[in-house]
Amino acid sequence: MIRRLNDVMVRQAKPNENGKPKKYTDRGQMYLVASKTGKYWRYNYKFAGKSKTLAMDVYPNVSLKEARKVHEEAREQLERGVDPKECTASFIIRRYAFFSGKYCTQSWSLPPMVKK
Repeated sequence: MIRRLNDVMVRQAKPNENGKPKKYTDRGQMYLVASKTGKYWRYNYKFAGKSKTLAMDVYPNVSLKEARKVHEEAREQLERGVDPKECTASFIIRRYAFFSGKYCTQSWSLPPMVKK
């Protein structure tokens, strides 16, 4: 049985005693990496026969509940034959629009943090 993460476990997650990052698994190849620099949500998956890792976001910017939603979105994209890494820009745009309220959906231009 795979032990799922909960909010307390995420809050208390720490790197290994030797300072190396520690991995806390949730379910469906989603996990939290706790390192000296922060806590990062990741999702391992296979697309076109290659193993890939989707970097979802950083805790506490994205809660466990939100990370699970993004994970489910990525799984649905895989089922439709779409690589989730190709869709991460749309997630960033939606997140920017939600939290800042500055992004105008009519302009179709990327917000400053996404521009190359």
